[in-house]
Amino acid sequence: MAAILFFLLLLTICNAEAQQRQSTISLGSSLSPTTNSSWLSHSGLYAFGFYQQANGYAVGVFLAGIPQKKVLWTTNRDDPPAPSDVTLNFTNDGRLVLQSAQGKETSIASPGGATSTSMLDSGNTVLFNSKEIVWQTFDYPTNTISQGLYAFGFYQQANGYAVGVFLAGIPQKTVVWTANQDDPPAPGDVTLNFTNDGGLLLQSAQGKETGIASPGGATSASMLDSGNFVLFNSKEIVWQTFDYPTDTILQGQHLSAGKELFSSISEYDKSTGLFHLAMQEDGNLVQYPVGTTDPPSSYWRSYTDGDGDNVTLCLDVNGQLYLLNSTGTYLSNLTQGGSPTKDIVYLMRLDADGILRLYSYNLHQNGNLSVLWSSTNDMCLPKGLCGLNAFCVINDQQANCKCLPGFAAINQGDQSSGCERNFSVESCKSKDGGLKYTMEEVLNTEWDENYFSHLSSISKKDCKAACLEDCNCEVAMFNAQKAKFAIEIWKKVTNRYKHSICQGGKCVDLDLPEEKAILEDWANHCFEAGDLDQLVTDEEVNKKQLERMVKVGLWCTLYEPSLRPSMKNVLHMLEGIIHVPIPPSPNSFVTTL
Repeated sequence: MAAILFFLLLLTICNAEAQQRQSTISLGSSLSPTTNSSWLSHSGLYAFGFYQQANGYAVGVFLAGIPQKKVLWTTNRDDPPAPSDVTLNFTNDGRLVLQSAQGKETSIASPGGATSTSMLDSGNTVLFNSKEIVWQTFDYPTNTISQGLYAFGFYQQANGYAVGVFLAGIPQKTVVWTANQDDPPAPGDVTLNFTNDGGLLLQSAQGKETGIASPGGATSASMLDSGNFVLFNSKEIVWQTFDYPTDTILQGQHLSAGKELFSSISEYDKSTGLFHLAMQEDGNLVQYPVGTTDPPSSYWRSYTDGDGDNVTLCLDVNGQLYLLNSTGTYLSNLTQGGSPTKDIVYLMRLDADGILRLYSYNLHQNGNLSVLWSSTNDMCLPKGLCGLNAFCVINDQQANCKCLPGFAAINQGDQSSGCERNFSVESCKSKDGGLKYTMEEVLNTEWDENYFSHLSSISKKDCKAACLEDCNCEVAMFNAQKAKFAIEIWKKVTNRYKHSICQGGKCVDLDLPEEKAILEDWANHCFEAGDLDQLVTDEEVNKKQLERMVKVGLWCTLYEPSLRPSMKNVLHMLEGIIHVPIPPSPNSFVTTL
């Protein structure tokens, strides 16, 4: 029965709004120790009210659905037990008070403005007004101790260690939250400290500190059975992992408007991967490749935009995954869920392959996580899964990446790394005017319509000929209704060294010292050395904007044209709309002149 305590979950607005229709207590209601002694949650698993203590009674939250009344939360814990003639009142002005037979009142909660209260199936008792929660027991944890299902601490990653929350009570150590997920693995001699000033930090053997949480004022920490690691002072929670999800949300947790999940690189590397899930301010839940938020880049959405403000993705203790707006209206049930049970743990994760999945785990069966729901059954749906110059095919229900003709995988062990040319780029015409290249078809594939030029009313044969005649054309896309061909946006660079940094050429100034003469090489050297001030001499510039511009420039000047970003992405990068990844070093590519 001890495993039941994993139901102690941090309150979310989702739970409050969703459950109030089932177990809402109105103003003026009351309880007594001997008759009508508690208010039950909808499932009957939890209760808020009186329980026997020594020769009297105390008020708290307890597990009512099991033979032993396990107490999870206690109010005014240091007060003596109350006699049997005391009354617990939810007053007309929205307070919770104990009143003795002589009329003396002892306050439990006085938030002001509360209009109703509810005992939720998460084990949380809440007071709320017509709009929001104004008080909750989850903000004032007492003595509930984790039963070993979840752990907070070090787990092994690559050749070192990372800090996170993971399911420790099952054979496979499933990570559900990671601190500083894009930092390199820490060495074996690092220490995780809960400091005297209430912060969480990693300290190396050399004394270097890396912050994890610095809320200020924290006096204690706790690993809750909800999977939430919290820091709190004497009154309330001041920091919690549930507020900073990485790739997973747990039962009782929520993803509120403006928040995101980011996939991991793999099950064993929790660094940021290729995809993200956005709970958008417009109410839509949308999946995108990392670095994009424009609608054409999305590959899955809930179609709930415009259905209300502050839409939240919620996962209940019964496995129900749904979208709720600020008025408590259900917008979409992604899963139906079942009855809450003490034997099942639920979690939702944006997996490394870009697909959103709901999992369950039976605590009494030493098996694997079971998939209950997924956002799609099409393993090739996530855009960008195969990287540049590659496409996805389904083989034995698995996604496999293939390179375009004339390209080879950059990294055979990582199919998301994409592909690069396996031939040298030359002029497409010989001296006598004949064509040096042919075109190969890739049938039954779909491509983003990010084309440079559009030809209408043209046959397949003419489309092919038009591309071959234009030495700047790399790809043509054709179907029975329309033909498109993509012209390489960066022109061939012979004899154009001085025209543009984004043309793939060498910008040369022979008046400068040798190490600075070639702008591309000098800029890359300064970037890798972390010394971009060398590029602007005495000018006053915004350092972040300078770094962004240099990174974009280095991407644009890569010798391999297929690795350069589209002009649309270049503009978005420069404007700060999308993230600019670290460009590869020019020295990592072998070029042929």
